[in-house]
Amino acid sequence: MLSTTQAATVPPAERLLPHDTLAVFSIPSVKSLNEASERSPMMQLWRDPAMRPFRENFTKKFESTVVKPIEDVLQIKLADYTNLITGQFTIGFLNTENVVEKGPATILIADAGDRASQLQSNLIAIRKKWVDGGNKLRTEKIRDVEFTVYIIGQKKLTETFQKIAEKFGITELQEDLDETNTVNESELYVGQKGSLLLVGGDPKSLEAVLASLDGSGRQTLSDSPSFKFCSSYHFRKSQWYLWINVRGIMDLIIKAYDEEQKKAKDEESEVSVFAKPPSPAQIFDALGLSGVRAVSAAYYEDADGVYFEGLAFVPMGERKGLLDLLTKEKKDLMPPDFVAAEVATWARWRIDGAKFWNTMLKVAGEILPFPVADQLIAMINSAMREKNPDFDFEKDFVKNLGDDFISYEMPPRTSKPEDLASPPKIYLIGSGDPEKLVTTVCTVIPELGGALTVKEREFAGRKIYSVIPTVVRQSKSAKEPIISFAAVNRYIAFSSDTALLEEFVRQKGPDAKLRENEQLMRALRKLELDSATGVSYLNNAVSMKAFLGSLKQNGGTVTNIADLFGIPLEAQQKEKLANWIDVTLLPSYDAISKYFHFQVTSLFTTPEAVILRSFAPTPPMLKK
Repeated sequence: MLSTTQAATVPPAERLLPHDTLAVFSIPSVKSLNEASERSPMMQLWRDPAMRPFRENFTKKFESTVVKPIEDVLQIKLADYTNLITGQFTIGFLNTENVVEKGPATILIADAGDRASQLQSNLIAIRKKWVDGGNKLRTEKIRDVEFTVYIIGQKKLTETFQKIAEKFGITELQEDLDETNTVNESELYVGQKGSLLLVGGDPKSLEAVLASLDGSGRQTLSDSPSFKFCSSYHFRKSQWYLWINVRGIMDLIIKAYDEEQKKAKDEESEVSVFAKPPSPAQIFDALGLSGVRAVSAAYYEDADGVYFEGLAFVPMGERKGLLDLLTKEKKDLMPPDFVAAEVATWARWRIDGAKFWNTMLKVAGEILPFPVADQLIAMINSAMREKNPDFDFEKDFVKNLGDDFISYEMPPRTSKPEDLASPPKIYLIGSGDPEKLVTTVCTVIPELGGALTVKEREFAGRKIYSVIPTVVRQSKSAKEPIISFAAVNRYIAFSSDTALLEEFVRQKGPDAKLRENEQLMRALRKLELDSATGVSYLNNAVSMKAFLGSLKQNGGTVTNIADLFGIPLEAQQKEKLANWIDVTLLPSYDAISKYFHFQVTSLFTTPEAVILRSFAPTPPMLKK
């Protein structure tokens, strides 16, 4: 019943999918990805003896409260399927004749490798259970490959999900079930060719993939110039990748909009230009997206660590709007001397502030049917000139914005949950005249509806300004500032943490500087900083130490964590979650500290693309 003729070599995803594919996610080799995962610091942490109490409790509860209920409803053993795929695993979203009305066709391609016979047995078993359950199916051949076509009624599908949900305490998944299985039926094609599992809802898309397998000579995704570029840049070395045909999707959106406008043209009266929304083409062009041909993401590793990359394929000559803000010349992106070695996070962006402001106004002007930005600035100027006739928002504020934006965050001051959720953080805006910029901010804030006022005080020979609410906030003192700021050297510094701002104002400098961290400097060399616009640093070791310390000292539970970060859970869900995630069984940070290090990220450009690269070096104690 199933075609199990083994092909000599299974082609990669790009040689199977059609050339006009809209998006694809692919794991070239599930086996290789699993091997890489086993080497990762987090999997080594999971296997560490210190994690054994937590691991065994979690695994036991997860299998009994999650895996078994699903197996009971579906009447299968998940273990029979989880290790079945060893080669590629691909999900493609394909263009079709009616893609605008029904959306793209989705297709799954999975390679069982030397487990093709087990795949065949599993598919036969699934088919039998489907028929025994009183469900409908039929068989259909596509290019001599037999597919089982499962006819799925909406009611049956909903009932299955409802049974699974009830196992987790969710009693109401959908109030109104369809009257019969024949309402809103869908068809799912499932077939096997050699070691490949093929699943989809559109037979024409499946036929296109099978034709590529048979070497029909049709154009495939490998013939797409934008896919070729992304593949050559980072797909060939990746454990997994994602590719999106942005140009193709934008064209479909524009086409759908134009068709809709054409249909409505004879049915509606003339619409005022101020009431007519901008077209998708106008929005794409204003934002600078019209030059983007594709975006992609990839994950890979080398001897030094692991990488994640996001890429927008947009040649330099086609960049406009927001993309035109990205740095075209080398600028200093190293941590300044005042950034301490113990920071939890640090970031630095070199974007021309005045150009950014004017670009945003231009974008708004091209998208909105009326000049809202110009009107807002005119209102500010009008209000300010009643007190100061020489006030000019563009001259006093916009032109004083520099091209250096810095932020850094210190570890939480205590292990209290509220300190963990809101650690000390400071933001710095570079300026050629920070004193003038501060004066402008102090002038404008009180005029913003009258809800805020600015208080001034002397500190360490400089002035600190605090924004105070004029109305007492709930659970807050009327005198407690929302945020404070000060002009210091070439920056205006903002922080809601008064102590951190005062420390910066003193300009004493830290005992140990972040820029003296040799491991960080080596990692930054992986990020193409000569053509970068921004860089960031995240110290996972500091964050995890604070997190585990808070759990230990405050008797934390997973439900406390959910509350702390605003994750809504019902009482029954909290009880179930706390039952199988017992955080009291976690070891101390010192017992597992060797698994945590840091990661760095940069946004840089090449003549062909804009690239976001994140690099996490292997923790020193895990290097062999």
